[in-house]
Amino acid sequence: MKTVQNILKGKTESGTNFIVTVTAKRGYEDVTEKVWVDEYVEITSKKEINETIIETTVNGVVYKGGLYITFSDFHKKQGVYAILGEKIGISKNNYTIIFNFIEGCKKEAETDNDWLNYQKIKDNLVKEEIEYEQHVKRVNEMMTLNGKTF
Repeated sequence: MKTVQNILKGKTESGTNFIVTVTAKRGYEDVTEKVWVDEYVEITSKKEINETIIETTVNGVVYKGGLYITFSDFHKKQGVYAILGEKIGISKNNYTIIFNFIEGCKKEAETDNDWLNYQKIKDNLVKEEIEYEQHVKRVNEMMTLNGKTF
């Protein structure tokens, strides 16, 4: 598992300083659970870790939450383009800077070898599922003369 934590310091148009801390975790880990199957049996499986935590500090107060574009007329009248940390209104310029910073942290965390291997496993499972569905369709068409029954 790879954990990346980066800090971005910036200033709003009104002059308020803010600090955005992004912690991105990517990878997988083996998890052992006890499951009841006529008796308790321990089953080990892989659990995906895909977590991104965004914390914004303004005037000593920490706000947790993501970055969202606002569609509210109320916010647009005030010149707010997006909401950061569920409470902080920011401009389009700051939105672009913060968005690119967050995406960069995510991409850096996704360079973990375990994460890349896990994604390959998931992709192969999807591919196998598609191939299976196509096989079932071909067999069904063959057995029913292209879906027609007489």
